Amino acid sequence: MPGGSLVAVNGEWAGLGNRLRFTLSAQGIAEAEGRDFAYVWPTRPGLFEPSLTDLWEYAAPRLPWGAAVPTMTEHRARLSRRRSLQDVRGAREWVVLGSSVLHLDGREASWESQLATLVPVPEIAAQVAHVRATLPEHYVGVQVRAAPTSHVSTAQASPVTWFLTRMDQHLRDDPGTQFFRHATTLQPSGGSGMRCRT
Repeated sequence: MPGGSLVAVNGEWAGLGNRLRFTLSAQGIAEAEGRDFAYVWPTRPGLFEPSLTDLWEYAAPRLPWGAAVPTMTEHRARLSRRRSLQDVRGAREWVVLGSSVLHLDGREASWESQLATLVPVPEIAAQVAHVRATLPEHYVGVQVRAAPTSHVSTAQASPVTWFLTRMDQHLRDDPGTQFFRHATTLQPSGGSGMRCRT
């Protein structure tokens, strides 16, 4: 490993979005630095069950939790919970525990561009194609996270009323707007006249 290595260790508490942002931003940094990349993606029934490769084709090696924890624990104060890795560039091995986007110096590919290159596994790709075929050419996608199990900060930052208000605004601008809604729970109220596929 002439350029060293970077191992991205996802916390088992992190949800899918945070895991993707963290893992893919770490991958971008590893590629920009010429480092070998691997990731830890803990799964547990009832907490977070799908692996990354259950959802997308992804070639990077996945390491078991135990392979990274000793190193991570040894350097925890120096390497974990950091969004910038500039101060540890001289280290050969980077083992980072996190759930937020990582940044280095701007040369790295963004996590968004990395996500755009991922190909869903065939079963999911088929489901996406089937759903897309039932939708109009133009629509607004809405995902609402409002289950009782949602994190408190999520519910506070993204209340259901915010989504309803934005959907009403779209309808006022274009009464023909159609929505594709995914929601853990959603109880529309008022006379918004929304047209939704769920």
